[in-house]
Amino acid sequence: MEVEVPSSSLKTFYKALQCLSRISNDISIEAREDQLELSSVNSARSAFASFTFRRGFFDAYKIGQLNYASQNGPVLRCKVLAKPLVGVFKMRGAGKGREVEKCLLRIEQGAEVGHANEDSFAGECRLVVRVSYKEGICRTHRMFYEVSELLHPVFNVQDFKSMWRVGAKVAGDWISHFSRGLEEVSFCMSASNVIVRSWSEGQTATGRNIDA
Repeated sequence: MEVEVPSSSLKTFYKALQCLSRISNDISIEAREDQLELSSVNSARSAFASFTFRRGFFDAYKIGQLNYASQNGPVLRCKVLAKPLVGVFKMRGAGKGREVEKCLLRIEQGAEVGHANEDSFAGECRLVVRVSYKEGICRTHRMFYEVSELLHPVFNVQDFKSMWRVGAKVAGDWISHFSRGLEEVSFCMSASNVIVRSWSEGQTATGRNIDA
């Protein structure tokens, strides 16, 4: 697999990776003929998120050997550690020589690496990320990946009669009232308002009421 992310789309791609890294230590990659899906699920299997990028999102999109067969056609599946992958796309500085031109992602499957070059380690499965800058600078990162089954939640949206929707900035303002060290907060919803609470040893520690 080889895809090229243009500079205009790097910010969107980075934000997707950053969001997934907050759910799990791993980010799963699922590549099909027409799209690339990134997803993550937490260890308790209580939170899941995914982002799907169609072929048109990329400047170049090539799929080689696919390692799984599914109901929707052949697919390539693997997962990588989230922290180093997010770090690659966290562009630091913006001065001369630091303006990104494009970013290339390539999955090298150990069994198919038949020729050596500067980006190939024969016999090893690697996710290669090459960042090219307009001043001619090029940075190459190589990360091990693990071939694995992807977990997808099974549910029917129609079965959930209650829902609420809020903008990201508003939700961030809600959470800012609580300590950053908290492991979790609870959302209690009624027909007229939403109550956001945190708990400490079974007792209510802090609470904030938001009218709907």
